[in-house]
Amino acid sequence: MGVEEIVIAFDKQYKEFNDEEHLHLVKNYYKILNRHINDTLITFIFDDKDKLGYKDSPIDQSPETFMKLFQERRVFKGGVFK
Repeated sequence: MGVEEIVIAFDKQYKEFNDEEHLHLVKNYYKILNRHINDTLITFIFDDKDKLGYKDSPIDQSPETFMKLFQERRVFKGGVFK
């Protein structure tokens, strides 16, 4: 189909980095990767700088916040997010 990249942008479903909800979210990222790792490039919008509130979507704040998160999206390479 000519898709070059899939960007995953889940809501921020955690209150603190490395809490139970955060680890569950990361686990879901890995599930997606394991299903599609050979299909196409998959990147993730991941708010590790607290730009979003709890349960906010990356588009809930402002277009500028979304673009900043998009520019900082994570790529999975060599078994880790970069």
